[in-house]
Amino acid sequence: MKHHHVILFLIFFILSGFAVQGQNGKDSLLQRLTVAKGEDRLHTIDRLLVYTIYNDLDTSYYYATTLLKEAKEQESILYESLAYSWLTVYSFFKGEYYKGEDYIKRAIKIQEQLKDTMDLGNSYINLVMIYAETGRYKQAIESAFKALHLFKSINHEHGIIVANGNIGIMYNKLQDYENAVKYLKKTAGLMIKYKEFSNLGELYNNMGISYYHMNNNDSAIAYYQRSIKEYNKNKEIKGTARAYLNLGNVYAYNIKNYDSAFHYYDKALASSKGVIDALKTKVNSNKGKVYTQIGDYKNAEKHLTLALKQAKESNDLTEQMDSYEELFNLYKKRNNYPKAMEYFEKYNEIKDSINVANARVTIANLEAKFENEKNLLKIKELNIQREADRKIKKLLFIGMVLLVLVMILIILIFIQKRKKARLRRELLKAEKEKLEKDVQYKSRQLTSQALMMMQKNNILDEMLGSLKELKCIKEDSKQMLQKITRQLKNSINSEEDWDTFKHYFEEVNPDFYSKLLNINNKITPSELKLGALIKLNFNIKEAASLLNISPDSVKTTRHILRTKLGLSTNENIHEFMNNL
Repeated sequence: MKHHHVILFLIFFILSGFAVQGQNGKDSLLQRLTVAKGEDRLHTIDRLLVYTIYNDLDTSYYYATTLLKEAKEQESILYESLAYSWLTVYSFFKGEYYKGEDYIKRAIKIQEQLKDTMDLGNSYINLVMIYAETGRYKQAIESAFKALHLFKSINHEHGIIVANGNIGIMYNKLQDYENAVKYLKKTAGLMIKYKEFSNLGELYNNMGISYYHMNNNDSAIAYYQRSIKEYNKNKEIKGTARAYLNLGNVYAYNIKNYDSAFHYYDKALASSKGVIDALKTKVNSNKGKVYTQIGDYKNAEKHLTLALKQAKESNDLTEQMDSYEELFNLYKKRNNYPKAMEYFEKYNEIKDSINVANARVTIANLEAKFENEKNLLKIKELNIQREADRKIKKLLFIGMVLLVLVMILIILIFIQKRKKARLRRELLKAEKEKLEKDVQYKSRQLTSQALMMMQKNNILDEMLGSLKELKCIKEDSKQMLQKITRQLKNSINSEEDWDTFKHYFEEVNPDFYSKLLNINNKITPSELKLGALIKLNFNIKEAASLLNISPDSVKTTRHILRTKLGLSTNENIHEFMNNL
């Protein structure tokens, strides 16, 4: 059973010490930009970025790159660090997290040089957000503690609150709920002390989530109620609705008080006032699950079907997959196997789509990370080269006078060449690691496909067995039963799954099949399939499940394959396959 919880991340981009004052302020800055020079021009560009970063990313990127270029020309490291900070925000909003990481680390390096404690603390908070978005929660916590130390050193109240809040949320992400509660409570105390109540409702909601996972139901309910009170003060409809949904989950899944669960689910729907489509989908999905759990299949079907419709309207693939899975479980419990099979197939279709999309995102992130690391190495190499050129020119000039300096020049050139060679080796190593990661990823795809085929065949075999056990079937239903049986057998024997398996297998093991056929061109397709499964170290029982034959048939086919390959009784066929 899956539970849906929402944790609001405490966003803390503080890059400028002034507020946006509307279009008139922007127009006056644009006029000023046409005549401003020197540091005044840099300051004007920095101010213009405040107006564009949240609503016009393309323009903000232009201003940020302009600020960076002109700051370098004027040798103003203060505005250079600000430019890198703005580029971090831009990259974050564009989802280019590894680029953002590179920019903010450059900003941090300059801010450490300037001893700018305030901006340095803000930069570490930005780094927390980047680590969180890329799933590196331990590194996020380390950065949040650095920010906390910096803000404490200047007694910056808001910074201290945000740093503690981020630490609590990251512990929540790591499922370390005791530490999460510890820091979230500390954050709540600070918010009350310094009278910063704007996010107090969200904080209480997060504390309720932590207690929910700790099975401390009384505390979870108490903090959800507190969050509702705070949300209502600030008229935060979405927050109120989510808190009611979380209360329903406590009663549904921990306490098993279904009347109370339905009560709070209905209050979540009422609180949303029809404006939160994603939340309505979650509520109806959870109600359907609970109705299935208590055996009220009619209401379960009603709410799960409604949740599926809402998920389709909002194009939420994850909720669609959950709804199809729950509808499959519902119809399976009702012994309506054709309908269950229909939803199971749709569940698999959506799951495959999500897996493909996630795979693309993962590959894109890996490529972005690799490109970022590659660029850093190139920059490092260029800096070394630039430094080498400067030294070479200087030594060549002096070498005209003294032969000793010429010898020094030769030694320096040798050292620089060694550094460049080392950098080249690091680049080759980085490229090799990327290729290895690609192979590991494709191998996981191959294993996942094989396991899915086994799961599918086992489920279909179980359903065929159930159909064979049906007795006292009316004459007019036998034809339909035979049709369903044929369909299930066809699904078990489908070559589509094997085509997908073959695609993934050949990506990881190119030329494997052709090498076998070169040894003996009379090897059959079924023997080729078994050869692939032997290479992947599947045992006889697993191979039988995947090939939909008996274990004895697998042994027979294995013996025939050994004969065709010319293997003696002392030779291990698995080792032979691995060496191809």
